[in-house]
Amino acid sequence: DIDERNKCVEELKKVKGVSLTSAFGNNIEVACARSTKGDMVESVCKLYGIKKEEVVVIGDNYNDVSMFKKFPNSYAMGNAVSELKEMTRFVADTNYNDGVAKVMYEVIERNKKEKETGISAY
Repeated sequence: DIDERNKCVEELKKVKGVSLTSAFGNNIEVACARSTKGDMVESVCKLYGIKKEEVVVIGDNYNDVSMFKKFPNSYAMGNAVSELKEMTRFVADTNYNDGVAKVMYEVIERNKKEKETGISAY
């Protein structure tokens, strides 16, 4: 029941140190506030000395917002929720039409051109 879900969300927002996201309109994902996808990718970058500008993130739903806020090279899938599409630099094809693979090929081509020209592809 969406009304019950929304009531739960309002109550959970009162709990400190909790992150609330959703991969679908009818679920709630509850985690530690520092356990978002964006935090995890950021931690890996720090561990390996990777700049945020060197990372491409891809997402389709609310649980991907934290990555889009932290990393400038973001792709929303063509079938992503509208809020995610509004905050991204790029929109890919849909999940159902090999969108992630197409993004990977596009990134490889951009990096190749950047190496050849010395000009940033982003």
